[in-house]
Amino acid sequence: EKVMELGEAAMRPSKAVPLEELAGKVLAEMVYVYPPGIPALVQGERATGKDVEKILSWKRMGLDLQGMEDPEGRVVRVVTE
Repeated sequence: EKVMELGEAAMRPSKAVPLEELAGKVLAEMVYVYPPGIPALVQGERATGKDVEKILSWKRMGLDLQGMEDPEGRVVRVVTE
């Protein structure tokens, strides 16, 4: 669900939350798996529980999550509304 424009979300105050607690929050950074490098979630979107499960399954498969400030993919920055 798009809540705000990508640039607005990137400029808003944000905080890091554990990936497991991402559902219901608006992203302040992108999350994508590489390869192929296609974003799963972008700034300004509200993550769902289904999104979180998908990303966690990628991690369990050993795929490389990118786009996040945390190189280990454990936390994601979210907009503090």
